[in-house]
Amino acid sequence: MSGINRKKPESREELITIILDAGKKELDDKKFKKAKSLKPTISGTAKILDIHRDTLYTWLREFDVDFKELFTDINISSKIKSVAENGRAYLIGEALLGAGNELAHVDLLIGDKDGPVGKAFANGFSNLSAGHTPLLAVIRPNLPPKPHTLLVPKVTVKNMKDAGKIFGPAQAAVAKAVADSVEEGIIPKDKVDEWVIVCSVFIHPQANDYHRIFQNNYSATKLALTRAMKKYPSLEKMLYDKDRAKHPIMGFKVPRLWRPPYLQ
Repeated sequence: MSGINRKKPESREELITIILDAGKKELDDKKFKKAKSLKPTISGTAKILDIHRDTLYTWLREFDVDFKELFTDINISSKIKSVAENGRAYLIGEALLGAGNELAHVDLLIGDKDGPVGKAFANGFSNLSAGHTPLLAVIRPNLPPKPHTLLVPKVTVKNMKDAGKIFGPAQAAVAKAVADSVEEGIIPKDKVDEWVIVCSVFIHPQANDYHRIFQNNYSATKLALTRAMKKYPSLEKMLYDKDRAKHPIMGFKVPRLWRPPYLQ
C-alpha cells in the first residue's frame, strides 16, 4: 500500500477526525469477522487509510496525538451503563483543539434530565443573559440531535456577525458531533431520551473561517464527549502531569519545589 492518494493532514484536529473515522471502520470490520479484540490498532487503521503504518506513526508524533487515548474504551456503552445504574449520570468533559482565532475550546456536562445536568439545562434555557443567550444545537433547522444539547457562548456576542458564527458553524458542529457520538457508541443509544447536554463553546470575535470554526468545534466536542464518558483524566494522569504541564496562555512553567524551603 503506497498511500499516494492520502494527503497528509493539515492540522491536529484533522488527523484526529481521520483516525476516528478509520478506527470506526476497522471496528465494524472486526465485529463482522467476530474478532476477539475489538480495539482499533495502528496497523489496522493505517490499512484502512491506505498508508504505511510508519507514515501514521510519523503523523501521530508530528501532531502530538496519542492513538491509545483516542481509542481507550471505544465501545463505552457497557462501562457507562453501570454508572447510570448506580445513580444519575453527571459527567464532565473538556477539549481544546486548533490554533489562532479559530481555536475551539469546549466544556460540557452530560447527564440525566432529572438530575443536576437536567436542572442546569432547564435553567440555562429559561434564564437568558445578554450576549450569552443559550440555544439548542441543531444539525439543520428543525433537526436537533439527541441527547438534546444546549449551546452556551463563552465570549459575549456583541453583533450579528458574532451571532452568525454561533448560530452557524458552531451550532452545526456541536450538533453533528453529538449525533456522530451516538452513532459510534460513544454515547449509549438507550440514553438519548434520558440524558441532556450543556455545551459551552469559545468563539473568538476575530474568527472568520467558518470551515475551520466548524472543523475545530466538531472535533473538540467529540473529544470532550469521549473524555466525559471515560471520566478523563485518570487520577494517575492528573497527579503525574500537574507538576510537569505548562499552561499555554500563562506562557511559563511553574517549577515544583520538591523540598520547599518554607516547609523545611
